[in-house]
Amino acid sequence: MSKANLQALAQLEPRTDEDSFLLSDPDNRARLEYQIMNYPSFALPSIVQASVICGVAHAAGVGEVWMVTGKGFEKDFRTILRQQRAGLPMMMQVLKLHRLHMLVDPARHGVCRYAEAAGFDFEARLKRMGAKGQDLDMYVYKGGKI
Repeated sequence: MSKANLQALAQLEPRTDEDSFLLSDPDNRARLEYQIMNYPSFALPSIVQASVICGVAHAAGVGEVWMVTGKGFEKDFRTILRQQRAGLPMMMQVLKLHRLHMLVDPARHGVCRYAEAAGFDFEARLKRMGAKGQDLDMYVYKGGKI
């Protein structure tokens, strides 16, 4: 979808070891680049100086939110959260989604709270779903139902 978002991804400095892994592992990097070029993706808070790259991979009315954070995320946290909350209902409508969810590593500090603040509710723990075989929590979007 956006070569500019690929450039933002190339300049994103990982914030955590997990983000570093997602950006440096060849399989994960290829998946991120594929999602950026084939689904809606966003560099937030701006394309010029992104501290998060995120998007919505979707098929058959179901969307999955993904994001990789970078340095500056904590500083831009409120702006990014506001932008995501404003954009999620539009994504549901434009992509004709009946479900939107995100997978969250519960071991990552604050990420579950972030999902809830963005409008998601905890749904289930999925065993060994993570890139490193870790358990992930599934959060489903509670707003913007069609």
